Amino acid sequence: VLVKWRQAKVSTVAELVHELPKQCLPEDIFKERMDQSIYGHSFLRTCYQLACQLGLYCIYNGKYYPRFQTNITEDQATKYMKHWVWFYYVPNPYTKSFKAETPIKKVLPSIVEYAEKHGGKCHLSKACEDIWGEEFGNMPNLKYVINEYSEAVHIDDDIILLAPNYKNIMNDALSRSDKMIFFNAIGGITPIPLHLPLQQIYYGAPGTGKSFDIDRITKIYSTIRTTFHPDSDYSTFVGAYKPTMTKSKVYGAQGPVLDKGKEVEENRITYTFIKQAFLKAYLGAWKKYAEGGDEVQPQFLVIEEINRGNCAQIFGDLFQLLDRSCNGFSTYPIEADADLQKEIEHAFSEEEDYKIEGDLDVAGAVKGYTSNYGASLSEDIKSGRVLLLPNNLYIWATMNTSDQSLFPIDSAFKRRWDWKYVRITNGYEREENGKFKLDEQGQRIPLNWQIEIDADTQFDWWEFVQAINKEIADITSSDDKKLGYFFCKPQGESQTIDAETFVGKVIFYLWNDVFKDEDADIFKLGAESPTFDQFYTEDAQTGDIKADTEKVKTFIQKVLDAHPTTKDTTTDNEQA
Repeated sequence: VLVKWRQAKVSTVAELVHELPKQCLPEDIFKERMDQSIYGHSFLRTCYQLACQLGLYCIYNGKYYPRFQTNITEDQATKYMKHWVWFYYVPNPYTKSFKAETPIKKVLPSIVEYAEKHGGKCHLSKACEDIWGEEFGNMPNLKYVINEYSEAVHIDDDIILLAPNYKNIMNDALSRSDKMIFFNAIGGITPIPLHLPLQQIYYGAPGTGKSFDIDRITKIYSTIRTTFHPDSDYSTFVGAYKPTMTKSKVYGAQGPVLDKGKEVEENRITYTFIKQAFLKAYLGAWKKYAEGGDEVQPQFLVIEEINRGNCAQIFGDLFQLLDRSCNGFSTYPIEADADLQKEIEHAFSEEEDYKIEGDLDVAGAVKGYTSNYGASLSEDIKSGRVLLLPNNLYIWATMNTSDQSLFPIDSAFKRRWDWKYVRITNGYEREENGKFKLDEQGQRIPLNWQIEIDADTQFDWWEFVQAINKEIADITSSDDKKLGYFFCKPQGESQTIDAETFVGKVIFYLWNDVFKDEDADIFKLGAESPTFDQFYTEDAQTGDIKADTEKVKTFIQKVLDAHPTTKDTTTDNEQA
């Protein structure tokens, strides 16, 4: 019934992760690769069950999904096992008695419940006999696993001892219903994303979910966000001295001025170096690198709307650091100016958030490095004299293609980034961790947002998006101005976009930005020349200006009639 515990060692877990593919694959390709691994054909006959039960991978709807995207150490495997055990010892699809109404499907909960009823201290052998009618045949292995991986209960010889906080721990034990849900539910242990690009720009039409995709990946890591705009410059990205208000003692000829025996203070303006997004991320990344050992954690710097600022002006000499070697470090270190150098040195030596104890292990990070100060690379970095991006600093950005003309990005800058196109697709329901919810057939569940004109009239939002994007392509011959599914969203928990929101966001965008210089027939709703004002009307009683629902209804229907489409024609690859 239970996994073969004689094989459930942390070394085995680390070994299995090392051999398993690190990316999502079709099931047949996965099996072909494992046939060629060190396990050979034996993997799919003997090891696959153990790896599945350990949650190291899942095969679902013809696809292979991995738990880890990098190899792990035995320390990491130990942490994973301690986390995993609570998800295995509850109803799960890998126990043979999963569907049977017997206590065997919840071993630990049953033992904890028994111990609780017997004062928190009882014999394991007696507990097993009372619960299941007989003593377990693999009792030594059961004791080993409970003591090695559990935190709610401990077995001392044959005595069950409950931990003081066992109730809180057991509350995390949730029921599972199928293999993919079980696999997703384990979660918790996230690999360092060394397989991800260090510098990457997500680009596409507005409303395609670029920021959401980045947040879904980065939210479990330390992340610093900033947004570029036309007034952004080097000082607002890196840092600079700025006037700040501080309290200062008032001095007279005889020393501090006193008022009723208390020293008098006044507000004074002083200049202090204020760290901005890049410097905070830079210092945080180096601290994580210095303290990480075998588990260096990533530091993300996320730049929203990167093309809304002048990148050449904002990055300045940092541009040189964007060239990364194959080891992930900057290929060409640069000299820091005096102000920045002092701030970095002070942060690494004095500030609690960034203080680095001991030396940095950066041997070989820069091939043939020669210091201008007769020091090591580690010393130059800690002193702030030299700037160098570490290999755990990830700089990701978003860019709307509809705004790409604000500040053109030159080819030299573009070459230093990976580019990830986010295409226009339907919207789907997601779990809290960002993964798609699946129905009983393993298919994604559409959001099915509606445009609600009045109580009796609704239009499917996705059908409209597809139709209007065809119109945009026909009239402008460009993909830049198209709408993504999330361009316009319902308010609150609603599933509907009301007429006011639709006119104010969608029609205004189409009129003012997309078809501004075009003779678009879709706006001709009557004999008169089309105007944006036609989509609004005045309430005869209150004088309030509101959306003209009849005109909005006519506009949407005209778009749908011009470009008839099915409810969902997206062909994007399924994700999970």
